[in-house]
Amino acid sequence: MAVSFVGIAIWKLKELPESISALVYVFRWRWLWTLWIWTVSLLTFIPVIDRLSHIGMEFLGFGALVCLMLCGTMPLFDKEHLTWHWILGISGCILSLVCVYFIETQWLGMWMPCVFLIGAGYVQPQGWLGKATKGKWVLLAECACYISLIESMLM
Repeated sequence: MAVSFVGIAIWKLKELPESISALVYVFRWRWLWTLWIWTVSLLTFIPVIDRLSHIGMEFLGFGALVCLMLCGTMPLFDKEHLTWHWILGISGCILSLVCVYFIETQWLGMWMPCVFLIGAGYVQPQGWLGKATKGKWVLLAECACYISLIESMLM
């Protein structure tokens, strides 16, 4: 389900979107994107909260969930000011990484490919890798957050 909207957006745009948040502008109904983000967030973070409750850190998972739910709500009401949307999205990402740290630290290494891609894009911006990832850093970071969180839960 988490990949479904991204796949549809890639098919519609014929390229990778800039971010998960950019998908809200790909589809005609913004409320559908919001419903999708809420569903993915709930299905992802309810088990995270449960797992963290065993060590008394469930507030981290709850904080990430709230940030992402509010981030998903912002495009419905505030279409011109993205500051709060970005603050909530970045906060949700950071909190999800802190959750990964407490659940299964080894999955923080999922960020190494992201660091490599960003570095390669800066070193050779005209190379094939630089061109392929130009403007896609946010999407790569969001994917790394999600994959590391899901994989840490599976361990």
